[in-house]
Amino acid sequence: RAHGVPAGERREWRDLGLEFVAATCPPVAGNQRLAAQGAAGGEPVVLAGDPDHAEVGAVAACAGSACVVAANVPDLAAVPDGRPVHLLAQTTFGVEKFGEMAEALRRRFPGCIVTDTICRATPERPEEARRLAARTEAAVVVGGRHSPNPHPHPHHVPAAATPAHPTHTAP
Repeated sequence: RAHGVPAGERREWRDLGLEFVAATCPPVAGNQRLAAQGAAGGEPVVLAGDPDHAEVGAVAACAGSACVVAANVPDLAAVPDGRPVHLLAQTTFGVEKFGEMAEALRRRFPGCIVTDTICRATPERPEEARRLAARTEAAVVVGGRHSPNPHPHPHHVPAAATPAHPTHTAP
């Protein structure tokens, strides 16, 4: 899975004698390392992202109990007061929303460490979707049945009125 798999799941697979190939994309693997290093160094880790996304689950598992997942600024109220935190982002998280969250944490925790871990292609996706939507009557979006990717994310939805139809199978 490109979004990563929590270490506990990988251990279960090994214990069952299953063979598997790690296919985590490099930016997600880097996010996992940062989360683990932050937690090991005693830094509370705040992960900006969708709590139901596989990547967020895998990255949060690397930080263990030192991690708070927040999807927006109001969710940051769950971050305990005390030491400065380390803010990371789901690699497909909205750039603008991440900036708002970073600003809120910097005000609350002056020593906050902010590491922008958003994939550089992420900001380009909405614009590409808008350009494509302007040239088409409809779009068919193909993706895995359990993947959120073929379904519109609020920060990826094009402003055009082009209908989009997610599908999980091909005839």
